[in-house]
Amino acid sequence: MRKRKIVNHLKKLSLFLMILGLYNCQKEDASFFEQTIVNLEKVKKVYASEFNKTSFPEIRNEPLWDKANVFFNGDDQYVEVPYRIVKQRELAKSSSMSIDYLVARVNSDNTIKLEIVHYFAQDIKKNKMLDFEKLSYNETKNFHGFITKYDLNKNVISVDRYINGVKSEESYSVKNGKNSALLSKVNEDCIDIIEETVTEYCMFWYNPITLDEVEIISCTYVQTFNTYTSCGGNSNSGNQTGGVTIISVDEYFELINNLTGNAKCVFEKLKELELYKQTINKFENSPNYHLTLSNGVGCNSSTDEACTDASDIQNGRLKINIQNEGRGTLDLAAVILHEGIHAEIYRYVDQYKKGLDPNNRANLLYWYKYYKAQNTNGLSTSAAQHQHMADNFVLPIANAIRTLDNDKYPIDYYMGFGWDGLRRYGYDGYYDNGNWVSLNKDQSTDYYNKQKIVLDNTDFNKNCE
Repeated sequence: MRKRKIVNHLKKLSLFLMILGLYNCQKEDASFFEQTIVNLEKVKKVYASEFNKTSFPEIRNEPLWDKANVFFNGDDQYVEVPYRIVKQRELAKSSSMSIDYLVARVNSDNTIKLEIVHYFAQDIKKNKMLDFEKLSYNETKNFHGFITKYDLNKNVISVDRYINGVKSEESYSVKNGKNSALLSKVNEDCIDIIEETVTEYCMFWYNPITLDEVEIISCTYVQTFNTYTSCGGNSNSGNQTGGVTIISVDEYFELINNLTGNAKCVFEKLKELELYKQTINKFENSPNYHLTLSNGVGCNSSTDEACTDASDIQNGRLKINIQNEGRGTLDLAAVILHEGIHAEIYRYVDQYKKGLDPNNRANLLYWYKYYKAQNTNGLSTSAAQHQHMADNFVLPIANAIRTLDNDKYPIDYYMGFGWDGLRRYGYDGYYDNGNWVSLNKDQSTDYYNKQKIVLDNTDFNKNCE
């Protein structure tokens, strides 16, 4: 009995010591955190107010705050935050590797100082020791290449070359460009080392409910160059290839296709159309937007053929509801394309307002301002979008429907499909490859008479299963 009591006391004592140890460790960790890490919340606020996005077009996303690393350089303490994580498949395809970091320090007056550090690592096939997740501006033991420091407006602070971890004494400058034309002039007394970066943007569909296999939508490629120049000294003159970096950016767009019957058949047949690729499935650089397509009610009016619901756009969610399938052939195809354009406009404006999409669609933004549209389900947004569509999408929709009908009739027989849903907007005309084409009501009536001929004779989607 006594032995059992002693054992129980020992167990309790052991448990107490373990808890005490954990408490002290946590306390020490918390103290260490408070003493050494720059306050990330303050860094985020300064970054949001001072970072010049237009000066860094190659940086399209926020820093990966959860990947921040703390470094020490003497008494200096600083944080480096990567903008992306280097993938193994990128390393396999590249001869060099380029990556950007946000560097944060605390000044003597307790203000936050932010800089962008660009690492251009050469000969990565030979250097197996380099760890891209632990790069640091002041720790260059295994680094071979260039390290450039910028302020938040992309003014160059410093350019340093490292050869197998040793800083070169040669002085370098750097120039940025989107093509290699700036590299054509060679000063015989200078050496130019060229950094080429190819960013591969690929978009994919996936269905989170059925877990369908990922389907690639399309890929686009953006090529940029940096030229590092040193003049004088012992450098060999001429251009030298510093290496090519392949960056893969995968955008997964969630598509939940709940369509049934004719609508589902029509939707599947739209996928090869160029207009479809430019609208429903071209939510460029939009991994946080989700589109659901469904049959059934859900529009403001029971007479609407279909509608696009943006009530949850703040969370990146859009819905297309098909209420009335009509004949279920070319007319339904035009309806789905029409609503797909609405969805893409909602996506674009939402990103533009958040500063994530630098492209300026002057016509669309003009109408949004004209109608004081808020990018909601309201009438002002509907008017702005429809006016923009009347200016820009009538002919593209007509061409798409003509393609589905195997070009059976001249284009004017399909213009009515382009005007469906837009009759109250832009009756005066539309743009055709940048040229304004006038339109009067008599022509509009003629279009719709010809549209009826097309619908009466089309073979599109008549064998839907």
